[in-house]
Amino acid sequence: MDKNMTTGLTLDQFREIVEFARAFHEYGKFYDEGERTAIKMLYPKWKNMSIKYITSRYDSVDNTIWYIEFIGGLKNKAFNTNDNDTPLFDRVMAYLKGGEE
Repeated sequence: MDKNMTTGLTLDQFREIVEFARAFHEYGKFYDEGERTAIKMLYPKWKNMSIKYITSRYDSVDNTIWYIEFIGGLKNKAFNTNDNDTPLFDRVMAYLKGGEE
């Protein structure tokens, strides 16, 4: 494998990402002060990205998702296995928890 490529997401990892996005970045949801405070205790840099769509690209050869994109809200953001050598799952979850990519 090229050192600048990482493996794709397993279907379980993709499901975890979708569930996290639904819980913490629901499109059009107003998080009240108590919810925001509780979330920021877990993820201090969190901000609601109001994600409306999550698109992905599945590779049937290795049974992984190699591309994921979040659309709507603050800005669109895409990740793929060719971006760098940090695991795709780790980069996506760091972004959703408030880290900058």
